[in-house]
Amino acid sequence: MAAGTSPASGSAPPSLNDTTSLGLYGSAQTNATTRTHQAAAGANLRYKTERLSATLGTDVVYNPAGFGVVVRGGAAGSVSNDLTLSADGLAEFGAGKAGLRLAAGYAYRSRNIDSLGTVRYVDGTLAGGQPELSSSLAAIYHQPRFAVRAGMDSRTLLNDAGSFTVQGSLSGTYYVTDRVGLGAWGHILSHPSTGTTVTGFGLEGSYRVLPGTWLTAGYNPVGFTGISNTYTKQGLYLRLDLTLDDSLGGNK
Repeated sequence: MAAGTSPASGSAPPSLNDTTSLGLYGSAQTNATTRTHQAAAGANLRYKTERLSATLGTDVVYNPAGFGVVVRGGAAGSVSNDLTLSADGLAEFGAGKAGLRLAAGYAYRSRNIDSLGTVRYVDGTLAGGQPELSSSLAAIYHQPRFAVRAGMDSRTLLNDAGSFTVQGSLSGTYYVTDRVGLGAWGHILSHPSTGTTVTGFGLEGSYRVLPGTWLTAGYNPVGFTGISNTYTKQGLYLRLDLTLDDSLGGNK
């Protein structure tokens, strides 16, 4: 606790019925040194069944910048045993903030194919004043002895028509044994308005140290930095891959 501060807080998470719960919280803090006050209160409504879950919440804050309000919500539902759809949003107002974030996505999982996709929109203070539309799509086809992965990401700053950037990726791994895999990957980044194209590729080997945990060493001869979170610098690299799902302990 910082010197000169006097915090107080409380919460109440009652269940309304078998599928719905309501959470309430509140907190307050006074700084005796600067004579400033901060307070926050909020409510979270949750709904959950076997195939559908949804949340709706709000936060009200008070600080030296004034009053601020955050409203957020989201839902995820299983369309089938293989396909789940989701959407969420958040908006903030006041206390020097005015921002919006929206996202929608899907998750597909079958015996041999897994896929994830998301579209995001951010604006206002949540985007640093630069409204942005981005998307991400990834899929993997796997067999006991090999796996092939493909992906595509895009990003556009809506105030700059020439900012559209797209990245594609393709990789594959051949499992020599249950513990050893050899693979190769390639990425391409394109900026159509400038005609710029950047490519990257590499070779790597993986070793399964624990179920769902692979240690990978590879070599990237040219280096690559893209718009997704997959990149490597030029030269040798080491990566730890973790997989957390209900297949742990079984096949790859």
